[in-house]
Amino acid sequence: MRSANLAIDREMFTCLLEDAIEIAETGDKAHNLGRMLRLGMNVPPGFVLKTPAFHHFLGVSGLESRILEIQKSRPLDFGFIARAVREMIQQSHIPAEISECVEEMRRALPPDVRLIVRSSAVGEDGSAASFAGQLDSIPDVQTPAELERALLQCWSSYWSERALFYQNAKGVHLRGMGVVFQVQVESTFSGVLFTRPPARIGSPGQLYAEYCTGPGEALVSGRVTPGRLEISRESYRCTSICAEEQPPLKATQIEDLARSGVKLEEYFGAPQDVEWTIDRDGRLFLLQSRPITVGVTASSQVLWSNSNVNENFPEAITPFLYSIAREGYYHYFRNLAVAFGVSDRRVRSMEQPFRHIIGVHHSHMYYNLTSIHSVLRQAPFGETLATFFNQFVGATELAPSADEQSPSVLHQAFEATRIAFKTICQYTFLERRIQEFEHQADRFAESTQPEILVNRSLVELRNDLRRFMEIRCNRWLNASLADAAAMVSYGLLQLVLGKAYPSAADSALHNNLLKGLTGVASVRPTIRLWDISRQMLQDPALVQRFGETDSSRIRTEILDHPDYAWLRKAIDEYLGDWGYRFSGELMLTVPSFQENQVPLFDLLKTYLVAQGASPLEAIERLESQRIAATKRILEDLRHTKRLPRVPKWLQGPLLRVLLRATRCSIQMRERARSKQALLYSRCRRIALAIGARLTSSGCLEGATDVFFATYAELDDLLSGHAMFPRLLKEEIALRKGCQKVAQGSSAPDTFWLAEGEYFQYASAEKAEHLSPDSEMRGIGACGGKVSAPATVLESVDEAHLLRQGDILVTRQTDPGWGPVFFLIRGLVIERGGMLSHGAIIAREFGLPCVVGVKEVTRRIPQRCQVTVDGDHGYVQIVG
Repeated sequence: MRSANLAIDREMFTCLLEDAIEIAETGDKAHNLGRMLRLGMNVPPGFVLKTPAFHHFLGVSGLESRILEIQKSRPLDFGFIARAVREMIQQSHIPAEISECVEEMRRALPPDVRLIVRSSAVGEDGSAASFAGQLDSIPDVQTPAELERALLQCWSSYWSERALFYQNAKGVHLRGMGVVFQVQVESTFSGVLFTRPPARIGSPGQLYAEYCTGPGEALVSGRVTPGRLEISRESYRCTSICAEEQPPLKATQIEDLARSGVKLEEYFGAPQDVEWTIDRDGRLFLLQSRPITVGVTASSQVLWSNSNVNENFPEAITPFLYSIAREGYYHYFRNLAVAFGVSDRRVRSMEQPFRHIIGVHHSHMYYNLTSIHSVLRQAPFGETLATFFNQFVGATELAPSADEQSPSVLHQAFEATRIAFKTICQYTFLERRIQEFEHQADRFAESTQPEILVNRSLVELRNDLRRFMEIRCNRWLNASLADAAAMVSYGLLQLVLGKAYPSAADSALHNNLLKGLTGVASVRPTIRLWDISRQMLQDPALVQRFGETDSSRIRTEILDHPDYAWLRKAIDEYLGDWGYRFSGELMLTVPSFQENQVPLFDLLKTYLVAQGASPLEAIERLESQRIAATKRILEDLRHTKRLPRVPKWLQGPLLRVLLRATRCSIQMRERARSKQALLYSRCRRIALAIGARLTSSGCLEGATDVFFATYAELDDLLSGHAMFPRLLKEEIALRKGCQKVAQGSSAPDTFWLAEGEYFQYASAEKAEHLSPDSEMRGIGACGGKVSAPATVLESVDEAHLLRQGDILVTRQTDPGWGPVFFLIRGLVIERGGMLSHGAIIAREFGLPCVVGVKEVTRRIPQRCQVTVDGDHGYVQIVG
């Protein structure tokens, strides 16, 4: 029986360093080291004693309550607290279940090596505070007795005088303590590398390194004057030396160090402070990487990310779309703040962040996460909301919070009460609100059908465009409420289930309880298209002819034939109901299925050779499994206390409410998104009608040039208020040329820039295939495990290359991919969050899905055998 318990304890208490995935379980340092290992960096091997072990030790020893009493008795006497806690911990014994787990993990490492035992507190290496040098690391550890002493010392440093003082001064708090046990490198010399020199140190645009002989403790403590190097970001060569003697690093070592630093900056999406060392054999090891906090302030740095926004806008955008999106996002966030009862003072203070929610780099749209996080932090539990938003969109970095004076406690309590009341009011009738949004979109679509627009004057078309902007800016609240509800309820569901079932085996539980949701709007086109394909199978001659005919000729050669009037009617009905749902549906520059039916016919050909149960049957099967799984969880919560601060009788009802809220909000969010696509399809047709008229009058070269004017410019032009109306054609030609240059450049998915700066254009390198990794990590978006051949696709236009039962690997998805998902057995996406379209539809069809797998489309060879584990968030090449 003890061996079974030990297996449970080992999984709960320890993990290999490369498996350190959850920050809350392992702490920031271990999490970063794990990411570096998975990136292929040369990091010394080791294992992690996780934060549950820390809390378990405090609980069984009775120290938790005693430490709280000490802190309450003399809250600012940090020296007294540190001495008292250190004495209590050093006199305590480590529970046997923890000691056995540590010893078992230790035996997996070489027996003759020395270890270094390092703190890994939750919140230790963040962007706002690094805690560098505030917590203990104990080197030269070998024997079991030394291991135990080092562990106790590491834990006690959680309450060291310097750590307590640092938290008080910075206004930050640690939230748990993991401990890293790592093979100790016998260092000949060590140092730190700054990928962006802090203020007043080093030359701008260069990498900056400091080093000393031996281990790096002397450098960190300031006991020695370091040697200094400046290294070119382009050539990776040393450009400046400040040392008494020639640096001991070889040119190849400097190049390896510089390349690693730049790669880490790109991977983590922020300037990095990298600790490194060189061993006796000349090998470079990376010991730590954390965001630079010295000389970097919340106001001077902007965090840009295209996470999630690239799902809606995957290609280079035009000035027309950008002008609509900027106004739309401004009103989206501002109207939500007003609707939730955020005070007028706070709303006014956030005017500039509201105005700068998005931006453009190399013609692609990016979120300004610094602005978004700043807005979210104005609400109660703002830090949690910022974390939920990142999870929602798939971003990994949090922008540092600005130092702002908080209102009085009484004022905050009053505001929190008002926000709670207003929020309840907003969500009491959410179903009715979504229906109102749907009716509003349908009315607009009915009044702007393409055949009607042909006969409208330019002034009437201008008014149609104004009506669209009025809806987008001032009538969008009902849809955005569904977005916010999905984000918050999903985040809370994951949080609660993570607390109740902390085992790694249950990490995908929240996703598994969301499988097979009926009524998701994005699935209806798939069901309808499948039904059409099954009808066609009743006529083998039609199927053969359809498959042999080029898709561009199917309309004229098959659908216009009298014998197939029923098929033409079915497809026309599909186009009328769902023809606006396609890949790139919000881009405005991409024609829909209603305009170009060739991609739809290609997809229908794939359905004709697909076998097995229908999409509806697959969803219903998953629904029954989900209902059974939910019932088991609720029954378990009825008998077992899982949530520490929640009465046992309340656990089940709490989960039931959260599940219902999450499921309903996801369904309503998808309904709203469907109507959003309908509205944008009409906006495109209005703009093209305007473009056609302006082309006839000589103002434009072609109708599609209208997308290179902004909404405000078009409104002024069509209202007689343009300042230089005759220069529009020349201005548009210039913009088209600039966009062509920008499209030939590249920028990372996430990066930091000084406020007011733009990402410098660099020629986009050809996307060469990278060496495949045996295992690649991401975020499990839908549980389950499957092995199958991988088909790597650039876009949904290549869907005809899929074979039924494949694993789809792609960069990003949008609603246009929906009909493809029914054909596959697993899904791997480079980008996206837990509530991205790909994740939602994967759960609808029960597809094991992993999102956020960096560069996976360049690492997985076409048609190789791949295993996707959605429970643990990894993808593995198996053949």
